[in-house]
Amino acid sequence: MARPYRHFRGTTRIVWQYLADHWRDVPQPSLREMSKAIGISISNVSHHLNLLESEGIIERDKKMARSIRLLIRPHKVKGSA
Repeated sequence: MARPYRHFRGTTRIVWQYLADHWRDVPQPSLREMSKAIGISISNVSHHLNLLESEGIIERDKKMARSIRLLIRPHKVKGSA
């Protein structure tokens, strides 16, 4: 049976990969920094983080800034950097 998170494509996948690439950064990137790096609005970053959180891919403490915890790392897709 395929894992449910494998269906993420497009912007959600880009946000997930960005988190994987920066999960060791101290401090973690803010929503504003992610927005600027990815090229989408802060509300869109938040939306995609909510999707990732609902699938159990990340955890975050909504009362604390920069508190994203990556639970599942994305697999590299052929042809991706």
